[in-house]
Amino acid sequence: MDDRRLSTLGTGIGLVFGGAIGLLVGVILGTDIVSPLSYGTGGGIIVGALAGRLVRANRGEDAFAVRVVGGCATVGLLVGAGVGGVSAWSVDASLTSGAAIGAGAGLVHGLVVGGLLLSTLDQTASVTE
Repeated sequence: MDDRRLSTLGTGIGLVFGGAIGLLVGVILGTDIVSPLSYGTGGGIIVGALAGRLVRANRGEDAFAVRVVGGCATVGLLVGAGVGGVSAWSVDASLTSGAAIGAGAGLVHGLVVGGLLLSTLDQTASVTE
C-alpha cells in the first residue's frame, strides 16, 4: 500500500471510531450528544493520522506490529487524556475524571486503529504475493 494512503486510511479510521467513542461516552454520561461527538471526532482524527505516520516510520523494523500497536495505544492514551480533560473543563466537570475517561477511551481507540491498520497491511501483502 502506498505510504500516503496509510495516513489517509488511518485518518479515516480514526475519524469514524473517534466519533463513535465520543458518542458512546456522551450517551453513558447522559450529556448532550454534540459536544462529546465533536471532541471524539477531533481526537480520532489526530490519533488516526499519527497512527498512519507510525506505520510508515516503523516499516521494516524489528517487532513491527508491537511498535505500531504500542505506539498507537500510547498516542491514543495521551490524546484521549487531553481531549477528556478539555471536554470536562468545557462543562465544568472534574478535570481528573474527564482525563481518566478520555485516557481509557483513547487507549481503546489507539488499539483499534493500530490493529485495523495492521490487518489492512497483512491483507494487502498477501494479495500482492
